Amino acid sequence: DSVLLSFSHCERCPPCITGHPAYCHSFNDRNFGGSRADGTPAMLLEPNDPSTGIFSTFFGQSSFARHTLVHRSSVVKVPQGTDLALYAPMGCGMQTGAGAVLNALDVKPGSSVAVFGVGSVGMAAVMAAAKIRGARTVIAIDLQDSRLELAKKLGATHGVNGGAKDVVEQIRKICPPVGVDYAVDCTGVPAVIRTMIDCLGTKGRAATVGAPGFGKCVSVDVMEHLTYGKEYVGCCEGDSLPSEVGSPTQERL
Repeated sequence: DSVLLSFSHCERCPPCITGHPAYCHSFNDRNFGGSRADGTPAMLLEPNDPSTGIFSTFFGQSSFARHTLVHRSSVVKVPQGTDLALYAPMGCGMQTGAGAVLNALDVKPGSSVAVFGVGSVGMAAVMAAAKIRGARTVIAIDLQDSRLELAKKLGATHGVNGGAKDVVEQIRKICPPVGVDYAVDCTGVPAVIRTMIDCLGTKGRAATVGAPGFGKCVSVDVMEHLTYGKEYVGCCEGDSLPSEVGSPTQERL
């Protein structure tokens, strides 16, 4: 069968059975633990010798390998003839960026959105905001001007170089008086996340999809959150349903 691969989940915990498998209770062990959920290795250097187990199952799959052994939850069957090389990014980057906009933030038509970091994940967020949800203003922020130009071709209305000292001020000028309705951080850099939160306007909602690693913290101005009603949420894999990605009847990814 032709298949695409995405993250692994247990299929049994409350988030899994209620349609939110990206928040599976054993997500970290299954996707970042280097072994099966029970701790046994999925791949061996020597047949039938568990002591020769190697780190594998990254993101539930370790799909840079020529062959891989995965849990059934990672597999999405697709029609024969599907261009697998073209659609493989749907399993992580595309569903994460677009899912943040469609699911976690639920961006509304005519609103304003800032996307910090426009690599593949950020570009997916830009396209989802501009083309699917019809946001009026889509601001791309990145250190590379070439990425900002590409983002504009894909739907961004403005580009801001993230190396500038006045990023928040520039965003507030584009979306006066206090900032944007929604924002997505695709970098995982704590300083960028703080900037993203600062650029939120009244009742603004922001999500982080970049992964800085465990133990990283960001300070929050409590009074700004209180007086402007800001929200900052985490977002794993865009809260997506991999089996539904690409379905013409499903807007939710």
